[in-house]
Amino acid sequence: MLIIVIVGFAYYAKYFTTKGDCSANPLGCPIVLAEDPVTGKDLLTSGAYTFETSHMTPVDPAKLTVSYDGTCGPEKLTKCASGCCSQYGNCGTSPEHCSGACQHAFGTGCTDPDVAGSWQKASKNGKTDTKAGGQYYFDPENRLFWTWDTPELISKKFEHIVKRYKLGGVMAWSLGEDSFDWSHVKQMAREVKAIKSGYTSTAQSKPASAVQQIESGPVDGEAPEIEIAPASTKPASSTETDAKTPYNVVWVDGTMDGPAGDVSTEPGAPEYYEGPGPEQQEVPAVPVPAQQQQEEASTPQQAAPLPEIEPAVPEQVPEAASILPEVSADDDLPFSPEYEAALRAVGAVDDEGMATVRGRACRLKRRVKVAEE
Repeated sequence: MLIIVIVGFAYYAKYFTTKGDCSANPLGCPIVLAEDPVTGKDLLTSGAYTFETSHMTPVDPAKLTVSYDGTCGPEKLTKCASGCCSQYGNCGTSPEHCSGACQHAFGTGCTDPDVAGSWQKASKNGKTDTKAGGQYYFDPENRLFWTWDTPELISKKFEHIVKRYKLGGVMAWSLGEDSFDWSHVKQMAREVKAIKSGYTSTAQSKPASAVQQIESGPVDGEAPEIEIAPASTKPASSTETDAKTPYNVVWVDGTMDGPAGDVSTEPGAPEYYEGPGPEQQEVPAVPVPAQQQQEEASTPQQAAPLPEIEPAVPEQVPEAASILPEVSADDDLPFSPEYEAALRAVGAVDDEGMATVRGRACRLKRRVKVAEE
C-alpha cells in the first residue's frame, strides 16, 4: 500500500489566554482551559486570527460610522450604537457577542482581552522559535500568547521537512485568509516550483539528533521509508494523465478503467432516473458556526431612519362578471389550475367548488387543490 504524506500550513495565527504573566518565559507557559472538560463547549479563551486585510490594517476610529443594521466591524467600518461587536461582526450583548475575540474598537462592553489590538503588537514584534520552528509573541497586558508561520518559516519547513523527507505535497487553509499581501501562498508556490522530481524510495539524509534546531533539520530520528508503487505493465488507462505518476488510478469498484459499459459523456441524468428535477432540488445550506448562530439569534436589529414614501394605492379587484365568460346553468367550466385560481381570487368559487357567474351557479368539471394566498 502506498501512503502519501503531506504537510499543511495555516494562513492564520493562533492565540491562547495564559494562566498568568509569562513575560519571563513565554514558551511552555501554561494556558487556561480552552474547552469545558465535561461538555466540550468552547470557553472562548483561544482562537484564530487570519492574515486578511481587515485583520492586518489598524483601524482609524475617526472613519467609523454608527451601524443601522446591527452589523459592525472593519469590513464595513461601522460601530454599534450600543452593545458589543462580536468577532463575526454582529451587535449584541450576549456572552457570545462580548467575549471570544469581541471587537473592542467597534462597540462597548467587551469582557475579554482586546484580540485585535493585541495582534497588531504581535505581528510587529514577533520572535522566532528556532527550535520548534514558529513565530511567537506574548502580550502581558492581555495575557495572550500568539504563534504563527511566516513566509521565512515556510521556506525553512520546505527545506527541512518536505524536501528532506520526500513528502508527497503540501496544503494550506485557506487561500482567502492570506489576502492581505498573499505572502504565504506566494512563498509556498515558489518552494513547490523549486522542488526537483525523481524521489528515491528512502530518504538520503538523517538528522543528527533528536534535539535539533530547525536550521539543522527536523527532529525525531530517522526518516520514514517511502514505498514507490512499481510501474504497471498494462497499457495506460484513459484515466491516467501523467505517465510519471508513481501510483495507479483505481476506481472504487477495484477496476483500472472504471465500470465497463457504464460511462456516458452526455450531460444530464439517465432516462431511468426518477429523482427531483433541478427546480425541485434543495440548495445545501452553508454551515454556520454555532457561536455565530447564537449571536445572530440574539442580535437586535437597530432601526434605521426610513425615508418618507407615499402610501401605495390598493389595487381595485374587478368584478367577476367583467373578467369571466358568459355561462349557463348547464355549463361545465373548462378546468385549469389557473382558471380556478382566478375564480377564487374574485370570490366566484365557494368551498363546495360551485362557481357563480352572472347570478347562475355551476360546478367545475374537476376539483383540484389550489394554494390560496
